[in-house]
Formats: sequence, C-alpha cells, structure tokens
Amino acid sequence: MNRKRIFLLLFGLLLSCGSGYAIYQLSGSAVKEVPVAVAAQEIGSLERFTADNVKIAYIAEKYVPAAAVSSLAALTGKLAAVTIYAGEQILAGRIYAGSITAKEGERYLFIPVRNVAYRPGELIDVYLVYTPGKSKYSGAEAVLTDKVVATVVDEGGKDLYGGLLAKVQPQVQAGVEILVSPEETTLYLERLLYAKEVLVRHGKGGTHT
Repeated sequence: MNRKRIFLLLFGLLLSCGSGYAIYQLSGSAVKEVPVAVAAQEIGSLERFTADNVKIAYIAEKYVPAAAVSSLAALTGKLAAVTIYAGEQILAGRIYAGSITAKEGERYLFIPVRNVAYRPGELIDVYLVYTPGKSKYSGAEAVLTDKVVATVVDEGGKDLYGGLLAKVQPQVQAGVEILVSPEETTLYLERLLYAKEVLVRHGKGGTHT
C-alpha cells in the first residue's frame, strides 16, 4: 500500500472520530436534565398539594421555565391557585397566595353555613328564608349572588386556609367570609332581621378570576 493511500485512510479515520466526538458533545449538552415538580394527576383549583398528586420529574433544562418549582418541599401545605393538569409543570404563579384580597369598594362579610363544602375563590349565592307573617317578605330570596369566598372556617371555628378569619367569634361553628359592596352588606343585614334561616349554594359563575 502506497503512502498516499495510507495517508488518506488515516485522514478519513481522524475525520470520522472528530465528527463522532462533536456529535457526542452536542448530544450531551442537549439532554441535560433538571428536577421539576409536576402534577401526577389533575389538581383542582385550591386543592392542596400532596405526595399523591405531585411528583418530581427530570426534564431537559431548555424546556423548564425559570419559575418552575424544583422540589416537593416548596409545595408543602400549599394550594393550587388554578387547575393543573396531569404532567404539567408546577410554576410559582400557580401556587395560591393565601388570601383573597378585597378590591376598592369591597368589604368582607361573614356568613354562617352548615358545612364547609366551599373553598376560597369560589362563587356562592346566599338565600334568606323568611319567617311567615313577620314582614312583607315571604318564601326564600337570593339576597347575594355570585359572591367571592375569601376563606372558610370549619365546624370547630378553625380557619382552613390561613386567610382572614382569625377574628371569627368562638360561637360560630362554620362559615365563609365573602366579598361584598357596602350596599349589599346593608341589604343583607336589613333582610336578615326577618329571616329564620340562611342558605348558601354554589354560584353559577363557578370560580372567581
């Protein structure tokens, strides 16, 4: 075999090795993975994060937003602010901040309820059932409709969501605090004088945004 042929074979071999190494380097950087908290199943709005509905997945770094949560510890005791679908990365902005803030002109009004089947952010309707013969009002009336639940207190008077109800009176067994206008507060308190019962139902609007 002449020198020229040997030289060409060696040159081809070196070129092949160099290309292979370059591909290896590129592929190595492309698949760098980082830990990310993702939903193991669909997590509803204001549902608590748990070991059952959240897991850690390793995802290529270039596909992970800066706001992605990287550990389960960061979600301990917290709630989802919106619905998070199975497999979806959990971002900081999707974690419930802890309270519903009143807008200008709104105030908080406590409404007793028989159960705690409501969550912050939901919309509810408040009905008054009037005492027969006590006033011109009769039957049941939806005095407040599609009102935003700020927080919820359980049957023992304990605030379930770490919001606004530290001031709840001890005799209150369960209830919600909602956002209303001053006019709505006045209307509710006036009509309450003639009511024998307060009923709370889920509002048609769903969840407040």
